[in-house]
Formats: sequence, C-alpha cells, structure tokens
Amino acid sequence: MSDSTTDVPAHVDETPLPLDTTSAITTTTTATSASRQKSLHIAPMLHVSTTEFRNFLRILTKQAVLWNEMVVDETICFNPEQRDHHLGMTSREAPVVCQIGGIDTKYTAAATRIILNDYSEYSEINLNMDCPSSRVSGRKFGAILMKDVDTAVEILRTMQQEISSTINTKIQVSVKCRVGIDELDSMEFMVELITKLSQVTSRFYLHARKCLLEGLSPKENRLVPPLNYPRVYELCRRFPQCEFYINGGIPGLQACKELLYGVPPSDNNNNNQHQVPCSICNVPNGSCTAPPNQVPPNLMGCMLGRAAMDHPAQFWDVDRYLYGCPSNPCPNRRQLLESYCQYLERVYPRRCCDDDDRVTMRIPSPPNLVHHSPWCPHYKENSKCHGNNSNKSSNKSKTKTTTIKISSCVMDRCFKPVYGVFFGIPGSRTFRRAIDVNSRDQKRRNCGPAFLLRKAMQVMPSELLDQPFCDTEELGDSIPVHVSPPAPCSC
Repeated sequence: MSDSTTDVPAHVDETPLPLDTTSAITTTTTATSASRQKSLHIAPMLHVSTTEFRNFLRILTKQAVLWNEMVVDETICFNPEQRDHHLGMTSREAPVVCQIGGIDTKYTAAATRIILNDYSEYSEINLNMDCPSSRVSGRKFGAILMKDVDTAVEILRTMQQEISSTINTKIQVSVKCRVGIDELDSMEFMVELITKLSQVTSRFYLHARKCLLEGLSPKENRLVPPLNYPRVYELCRRFPQCEFYINGGIPGLQACKELLYGVPPSDNNNNNQHQVPCSICNVPNGSCTAPPNQVPPNLMGCMLGRAAMDHPAQFWDVDRYLYGCPSNPCPNRRQLLESYCQYLERVYPRRCCDDDDRVTMRIPSPPNLVHHSPWCPHYKENSKCHGNNSNKSSNKSKTKTTTIKISSCVMDRCFKPVYGVFFGIPGSRTFRRAIDVNSRDQKRRNCGPAFLLRKAMQVMPSELLDQPFCDTEELGDSIPVHVSPPAPCSC
C-alpha cells in the first residue's frame, strides 16, 4: 500500500504524456507491480456474479480472478441469516474479490471485520465507487462517492485498519470507480481523486467511462458515455506507485491481451493522435478504445463483465491464451455443462422425493433432507443420463407433487450462467427455450436444477456438445462487441 501524501498540483496539464515515451515516469514503477503477473478479472454484476456463476466460470478457467456482486455493508451487518447467500464461497472459487458498498465508516468497518473473520477465503475487499444506480446514489454511496473523496478516504482507512488488526494480512483493500462523473470529467479531477485515495490504497479498477447520475439508467451508463482508454493509460503514468486495471467495453480475450501487452504502432493506432471524441477508432459515441503501443508497466489487468455473461464459452481459453498455461481445464460444452450439473446436485439437491415442507430458497439448502425413493417418475425419465438402470419405483414416488419446493429465485440463479453457452451457434435459442420451459414445469421443478439442465442438453446435437472449443486465435469476428451504441436522438 502506498503511503504517498503528495499534494495535488495547483494546475494539472490536460495534455497527456506521449504513450510511447521512455521518460522516467514510465520506469519508476514499484518492484511489486513489475514482478506480478497481469490478470483477467470478471467484473461484479448485480444478479449475475453469484456463487453459481463463479463456480460455472471456474470450470472454464482456474486462473481468472472472480468477483462477487456488490453487497451493501448494512446487509452484512444486520442480516446474518443472509450472509452465506451473499458472501458464501468455497476455496474452489478462489481467487475471488469481495466488493462492498457503503457510506458509514462504522458499518463498512464492521462489514470488513465480518468478511475477515467468517469469509476469509476472499483475497481482496473492494469499495464500490462505480455504481451509478439511483437506488445506490440516493443513499450516497457508489459512484457518488467520487464527489465526496474525503469520506471515501475515511471509509478505506477504517477498512484498512480492520485488516491491519487481524493476522490475515494478505487481504488488500481496493477501489473500483469511473474516470469521471457528471461535470467532473477531466484529468485534473481524476488526478486529485487518485492522489487522495492513494493515501490508503494503491489498487484501482477503472471503468473507462464517466457516469451521469441524472438522465441515464445503469444500463445506459454502461453504454452511452464514450469509452476513454487514453485517460486510463495517462493515470497509470501519472501514478507509477499504483496498480491499475482497465474495465469497460472489452469484447473478448484478444482485445484484453492487446490492452495488457500492447500492439505495434501503425498509422491507425498511433496513441499520440487518439482522444475523446475519437475519429480514428470509429466506434459509436466517440469512444476511444485503441490499445497502447507501449503498455504502462503498472497496468496490471483487464476486467470483463458482460462478455462473460453473454459468451462464456470464449473464457475456456483464458488459462492458455492469457496466462501461458500448457492447457485449459475444460475442452467442450458437454464437459462444461455436466460438471456444472454435478455442482448443482451438491448445492441444490432434488426435492421430488422427500416429505419435507421446507422450501429451497437460497444457499444453503435446507439441511438433513431425507429422500424416501431414489427417484420420482419424472426423475426416472432421465435415468439413463444419471446411470440409474433399475425399473423399481415405490408407491410414494408415484405420488403427484403439488408443492413447489425449489424457488424461482434459485432456478434463475442456476440457469443464468448457461444461457450464453451456445452463443453464435445455430440452436442456441432452442437450448435457452428448453431451459425456460423446463424451469416452469411445476411437475418437474422439484427434480432440481441439475435434472432440468440435463433435460435441456438433450435437445442439442451430441456432435455440438462434444465439439472442441475454438482457440481464441480462431474466433475472429464472432465475439460480441460491448461498446457504446449510437447516442439516442434528442429531436
């Protein structure tokens, strides 16, 4: 952690330093940044970055850093019965960053203490200064904290003090924020912000768009404001003692690698000519997404979010393509989905053959469930898939189930990670439709999400399930592009 207390310059030059410079500012990075391997992070997404989503992605990559969805500090402090639901993770998911949101130092400190004591598997605790939602900004935390940096510094200081008071000193505190907010959209503002925050943390995840707290929805704030990658590069150079991670509009692994390791200069990607609005990049809303010619050594990673949700299969190649591993852990979609089914069976066991009236609402599932039969008539339909060859069936198992014992919330959490598994492949809609139909079938719902997912797999051709994933170099233009759409017409 940096202890820098450098005063903010009276005037900050808006002109960026040349990105191919060899001046001292690019070579004075700390030894820590220089020696650490660059990393890929899967961004925290509300109602997406659940433990189910993390376990699904971990089948694809053992190396990428995963995040939880933001948890409000008061939720952690005052709802102990929901902590496992929001914070629960297994060592299999590691490394995982825990993001919290809050405004009161008393509660953020208490939440940090609970995470350290009860959920110590997390490798890092991150303060959300990025979310522009009106529900969040109305409570004065999230992105609006960028306008109240002194409060943010105090919050981070109390979080850091909690960490320092425990023996678990490996956990770090970090910040995720935008590169501007509302009218505060300048390099001068960002230099002042990072200068103050760097007194208590040296790790910053920068969403390379400003946000507008009024007039745009959270979705529009992810798309409409132009991307400003040059500002991230410039902040890296102005603060060589800090580590930075770039987020926003990165479509896939190839773009991620170019951002982390640079591209050779050419007539179209000379960084000294790029600015926002950018006429060279030719992307909507004047976004500038050019990768650097010479990467600042303290640009330590990339963060992708929607790409992982919309096209998760491309992340099968993370370990080889980005981390240099000799191989990847999962070769095809059948193994991916079957491994995920096995996880779902452990976490959300079937409820079709028990006489327990408790409803599976969240993690953990009701304990001590006793099944009076190996399967029910519906579960038996899939017996070949499960390896059950017996024709025996008890009378109880034939009893029609009338009570739904697995909530829709659980079904949504379980199936959301797999909707994009067949992205860009004919039949992907058929697969998604099969999931929706099966999850709404009240006769089969209690057989559990693993059973229903296996049923959906049966609508897909075996040759497609067994087809090896494509290497990143072969994907070409099949990757979805998550950059700004055209600005809405104001007439």
